[in-house]
Amino acid sequence: MENSKTNKCYKWSIWAVMIFSVVLFASVITNMVIVANDFVDNSRYFLSTIAQTQGALGGILISLVLVAVQLSAQNHSIKTINTFLKSRDFWGFLTIYMISILYSITMLLIIPGNGVNVIIWGPIKFSILIYVQMFLLILSIYVTLCYVHYSINILRPETLFSETIESLYKENHSNEDLRDKLTILSDITNKSIESGDCSNAVKFIIDMSNKYPKIFKKHKKDKQEFLNIFSEKIYDFGEKGFKKDDSISNFSLDTLFEIYASRDNKNYEKELIQNLVKYCVETSKAQNSSSGMRIVNNCLNNIEKRLESASDEQFKNSLKELRNFVKKLK
Repeated sequence: MENSKTNKCYKWSIWAVMIFSVVLFASVITNMVIVANDFVDNSRYFLSTIAQTQGALGGILISLVLVAVQLSAQNHSIKTINTFLKSRDFWGFLTIYMISILYSITMLLIIPGNGVNVIIWGPIKFSILIYVQMFLLILSIYVTLCYVHYSINILRPETLFSETIESLYKENHSNEDLRDKLTILSDITNKSIESGDCSNAVKFIIDMSNKYPKIFKKHKKDKQEFLNIFSEKIYDFGEKGFKKDDSISNFSLDTLFEIYASRDNKNYEKELIQNLVKYCVETSKAQNSSSGMRIVNNCLNNIEKRLESASDEQFKNSLKELRNFVKKLK
């Protein structure tokens, strides 16, 4: 809790410093333009340069970011592009940039020929409009730097995974968006499994297990199909990861038991657990390996642990049926 408060204070202090520096730099640059001898020509040159430079740099930056997103989509998940284009950070950055450019163009059209203190509208002098332009310029530079940092960071698989799974319970999504986000989580984890990066795959599965209670609380009333798909993804990790490292299957099994205990209708997860254990046993027999028995023992340990803490008779009976099924696989 204290770390969370510290992080919030740190972020607010950073924003305060940024805003103060934006105001300070804008004031200094505005003063330099205003006191210049040839105010009209200098203003026209300065404003046109701002508009052209921002337009060119903005186009280059967006192109580079989109290329990076495309590469990330190829390496991790094709759904990354959808998530990126729906990002508030992307559209916030683009909006500030466009406002600054359009403001510069507008200022070019209304530069007065007889001094900086000419009243443009009501109490507003042209010098105030110049100050606003400088403020937007410095702000857009800061926003650009922040956005570049954000884009580089979010394209890392660990960060993308963390951001995506947190959005499942922190934000409201349509069914289609939920499926897209699950696809991202699934693709990132499967890529880790396929590349042999089993430690990362296990971390992703553990993260999904840890976040599941919040996800379940968010969607238990109206998103049962989504929760079923979530369980299916965990099952897929266990099945695909078994040949690489049986620890992936064990952690997948643990996660399925967590889900199994939370659901009202437990038959779905019960069947997935049965199928996963059966698959692991049959695969290990074909490979003449003992890893299948480790899965069986882990499953039985999970069952005994749940039986000790279970108070619902229906759940107990379901666990006993599952135990009988697993024992037959030994």
